[in-house]
Amino acid sequence: DKKTEVLDHLIQLFNYYLISDNIGEHGICKIRGGDWNDGINKAGHEGRGESVMVTCQAILGLEEFANLLDYLAIHDAKKALKVTAKRFRLGANKFRSALHKNALNSKGYFNGVFTDAGQWVFSPKDPDGKARVNSTANTFAIIAGVATGALRKKVVAHLDSLKGPHGWRLFYPGIGVPPIEKLGRIGQGDRLPGLSENATPYNHGSNGFLGRAAWVAGKGNWLQDILRY
Repeated sequence: DKKTEVLDHLIQLFNYYLISDNIGEHGICKIRGGDWNDGINKAGHEGRGESVMVTCQAILGLEEFANLLDYLAIHDAKKALKVTAKRFRLGANKFRSALHKNALNSKGYFNGVFTDAGQWVFSPKDPDGKARVNSTANTFAIIAGVATGALRKKVVAHLDSLKGPHGWRLFYPGIGVPPIEKLGRIGQGDRLPGLSENATPYNHGSNGFLGRAAWVAGKGNWLQDILRY
């Protein structure tokens, strides 16, 4: 019933990610009904699951929006917006620290999803005993500036290891035998390995996001190779 400016709606949108109920036990964003990979649709129904990709995207959004708020504070004489911008940058920094502390594994890349079962998936040791690199979690770690310097080089190497004959896969190997509980359609019989987002070169999600990460990393030759697919 109350009329507000579009800017107020945007501030509330970013506030959502900083509400304590929407942040999990590792200090990163809860996955709720899913993230970009909609085959992972049951990792957070009970309110425990977390998404590394969403957290990286939240960092990117919070910091870019903070820059916009600083601009508006100067040009529209709205000094209160600088306080909001500072709070959003602080939130982004907390997320970044939590990712480094709790989602970065000993192999030098970021785990992908923490499930309601209390298990990391897309990690060096998944619940089915296999090791997997999740492309989207790690491409956005580069895009959002979570993986920089020497760490970025390690992440790039892990991402490049996902290359197959038709492009870069979202992850590999596929999930399904045995199933991984509380994960979703992937690995539960609905999306067999090699179908949809289950260990395939899903163009938008793997090659597309990967190309953006390659550009951010300043790796032009890699970007050119990715674009050819």
